[in-house]
Amino acid sequence: MSSRRRIAVAALVIMFGNVASRLLGLLREQVTAWLFGATRSTDAFVAASIVPINVYDLLVGGAISAALVPVFVVAAKDEALLWRLVSAILTLAGLVLVVVASILALAADSLIDVLGADFQPWQHAEAVGMVRVMLVAVVLQGLAGVLMAVLYARQRVTLPAFAPAVYNGGVILLALMLHEALGVGALVARVVLGAAG
Repeated sequence: MSSRRRIAVAALVIMFGNVASRLLGLLREQVTAWLFGATRSTDAFVAASIVPINVYDLLVGGAISAALVPVFVVAAKDEALLWRLVSAILTLAGLVLVVVASILALAADSLIDVLGADFQPWQHAEAVGMVRVMLVAVVLQGLAGVLMAVLYARQRVTLPAFAPAVYNGGVILLALMLHEALGVGALVARVVLGAAG
């Protein structure tokens, strides 16, 4: 396959992956509203989810892939060098993300003071617990971002292109499976388990 055709096919795969992710994201929000409605507990979840979402957007998002793909492309010419580099970056990213998540977990009480200023004491406590659990998802997604960059660098675009769609699909299935057993806790469980997926 010519390089132009490979690039065109890769762009189409990435586009379809993005569209699938957005559609499943819309469905995810509809399923959440249908299963849990608007309650004080869902308000606590929404406030708590702001912390991991912002950390992900600031530290992981597209930044990891954008910064690492060119480095991995150059390193891919030497297989042994590439895997040593991937190992080092995964270790460093894991350590940084664990430290950031730990600091934010310790500061969760103060963060919810700001994000949920009018919460009842029980809502505040519930949101703090949710923040602490959902920060695990940030670590998992950060490591996944590094692995996605490796796949892009090796010109394997299908898995990373559809990873966000898999996340949203997993979140929907987990919410449907766990909502009766865990109540609003299913929202937190689905975030962590979806990130692991």
